[in-house]
Amino acid sequence: MIRLIFNGYYRSGTSFFYHILEESNPDVLALYEPLNPRLFSEMESEHSIFLHGFYAWNGYKTDYFRRVAPAYRRIHGRLVERFSGDILPFSIEDVKPLFDLLASGDKPVFLKTNRCHFILRDLSMKYDSKFIHIIRNPVDTWISMTLSILGKRFKVFQYIHNHRSSFAGRFLLKHLLPWIGWSGRQFFIEDDYRLLSNKFSLSYKSLDYLDKMLIVWTYSNYHGYVQSDDADGMCIYYEEVFRDPAKWFEIISNYSNLDIKRVFLKEVRPKTTVDYVLKEFIVERLENLGLMEMVDEFYPPGKWF
Repeated sequence: MIRLIFNGYYRSGTSFFYHILEESNPDVLALYEPLNPRLFSEMESEHSIFLHGFYAWNGYKTDYFRRVAPAYRRIHGRLVERFSGDILPFSIEDVKPLFDLLASGDKPVFLKTNRCHFILRDLSMKYDSKFIHIIRNPVDTWISMTLSILGKRFKVFQYIHNHRSSFAGRFLLKHLLPWIGWSGRQFFIEDDYRLLSNKFSLSYKSLDYLDKMLIVWTYSNYHGYVQSDDADGMCIYYEEVFRDPAKWFEIISNYSNLDIKRVFLKEVRPKTTVDYVLKEFIVERLENLGLMEMVDEFYPPGKWF
């Protein structure tokens, strides 16, 4: 049975909550990014430790999962081939065989997903599960996708990240990093923009990677938000959660019927960049892309920080 689906766009806090929910609920099978097209290669690498500080794939190495592993590999492989890149489903039918497999046992399952924005309600109804969708402001989402990752690799970028509101930090974020293809590949920006363009008949011209990220961020979060308006779905905001983690840990625990150990409160380190110059820059980009009406509905800029 699938007890909870914790979903959100990349770099929005889903991995943090995966870690604390996995550690707090040893009787629950926690599975990290079950639709990740790089799932099986990532399992053999230390990339999750580099990104998040912990190994994320333990659930796939349990005896409980091994019983379905051969069938899972076959279905997952067909999805990778069909989507030709990232697996971003717009219909539950796209991924139903895989989720049927995950729901087939008698052990409760918790899924951390970054790709189910468009099918959350259908998954909830089909598997009688609850879901949480988390949203983070796009300024820090972009910083976390680019400068933050570079800072983990190179000391000079770590320094710039620590001073990201400086001239150098803003210049990189506004004028250089939007054209670096590495960010597009790292978080499937190109793949997801392609899939969204086909689904919604988008016809933008001459976009850089920041434009594409903002389009994917907007559509993903908008659809996650509008599906979370009933008893089986909840939308939360990174900035609110990290301002008052004790309050939100209790809300999330009560809603999901999963424990969250209070010891993890000491691991909460808010990472919000209160920079009104960068905020104005991102808002202008969103306006030029014609996305502000959607953004104002699910996370108006006045609430970002």
